[in-house]
Amino acid sequence: MKYKKIIALTILIAMLVMPVCAFAETDYHADMLDYVLQFIMSSTVRNVTEDQLVKGALKGMFQAVDPYSEYFTPEEIKEFEEQTSGGYDGVGISVSDSGGYKEVSAVLKGGPADVAGIKAGDRIISVDGTDIGGLAGDKVSALLRGDKGTTVRIGIMRGGTDEVSLVDVIRGEIRLNPIRYSVKDGIGYIRIIQFTEYTEENLEPVLDFMRQNGIKSLVLDLRGNPGGLIPETIEVAQHFVPKGPIVKIQYKNSPPDIYNSNLEKPEFNLAVLIDENTASAAEILAGAIQDTGAGIIIGSQSYGKGSVQTLVPLEDGSGFKLTVAKYATPNGRFIDGIGIIPDIKLANDTPAVPDLSNLAPLRNTAVKRDSANLQVFAVQQRLKLLGYTAYEPDGTFGRDTETALKQFQKRHGLSQTGVFDGYTYLNMADAMDKLAHPQPKDVVLETAIQMLKNKEK
Repeated sequence: MKYKKIIALTILIAMLVMPVCAFAETDYHADMLDYVLQFIMSSTVRNVTEDQLVKGALKGMFQAVDPYSEYFTPEEIKEFEEQTSGGYDGVGISVSDSGGYKEVSAVLKGGPADVAGIKAGDRIISVDGTDIGGLAGDKVSALLRGDKGTTVRIGIMRGGTDEVSLVDVIRGEIRLNPIRYSVKDGIGYIRIIQFTEYTEENLEPVLDFMRQNGIKSLVLDLRGNPGGLIPETIEVAQHFVPKGPIVKIQYKNSPPDIYNSNLEKPEFNLAVLIDENTASAAEILAGAIQDTGAGIIIGSQSYGKGSVQTLVPLEDGSGFKLTVAKYATPNGRFIDGIGIIPDIKLANDTPAVPDLSNLAPLRNTAVKRDSANLQVFAVQQRLKLLGYTAYEPDGTFGRDTETALKQFQKRHGLSQTGVFDGYTYLNMADAMDKLAHPQPKDVVLETAIQMLKNKEK
């Protein structure tokens, strides 16, 4: 079998570098694996194939190395390569759930779907004749993807009508931009989502924009960045890290590879944001900036993935990812399992969410002074949670409830009638949604901006 060939090849490679005294142990392990495989196949009452067992054995082998080493099936290796490259073949749309439909939430400008006339807000009904009703979003996305140059027929509804239009879209190469940027209070803000094949090429025009607008200070946001391709990280570092080492990569039996920056002098005042989900290649950049004094690191201690993996393809289309090296920052710090410790430790507070489990249902039903029912009770509960009253709800619409409701209406720009009507219902429902899903204040970012502004004075 093809998998026996893979295992045999792995054992053969190992034997070539092993001393003769280890041959017997290798034979023992190979015989044991074969014995267990045959025993399972001949004895288990479960419906399992030899192919599944071999794949499971390979996955277990790499799991024993570390959390970052992994065996990939042909389908998994393709997905992994798409994730790390930052691109895929498809139509260039994002899909979300809306009112029981799959709705186009965003269209890549200039992408295949955009060229074919598909717009945000269109509802997708079918893909290549397959009714997608009830399918999960990832299943719909999988149907839309395919080889570059192939055609997919998408059934859409537009403008609230029930008429379905069929649109033929020629799939193309979709390149995702991992850079987000803006200017906040005169300070440049750049977020790097991941280090893909397209990170540095998308960063350059952003830096040009900052220069053209006279921006002298930048916040580089690496929070939540899981890493990615080390060569891209080194290219990005050339814009921020002064001349000298960026990273030292140490392999098992060879001298370290040292990658250097050629930047004579950093041009921006720099603050770098990190958190517990900043990992791998993102930690290389943060560590280099910290060690060289090119910027100040603010936030929470990073993840601590200071190892390097290589991807090895196999002849059947599968492959594996194996940890082959560890890396050190310019000052020689190995941060694997430790992470980058920020110069200023700071974290955003998670807003408290009140208990909303015992709320009576709120309906779009009008109630006013002297009403007494469950709807009044529901309104009173929400007025109290939103800070307009302090008394316990009793279900009776009296003067206090009317006064509190008028205050709510005034704050939301409504007519102060004191009557709970349709407009008041919509605004109260929206206010309660915000109460249930509070947006935390980004204290880390605000602190970084203020520090850079002070530095410019």
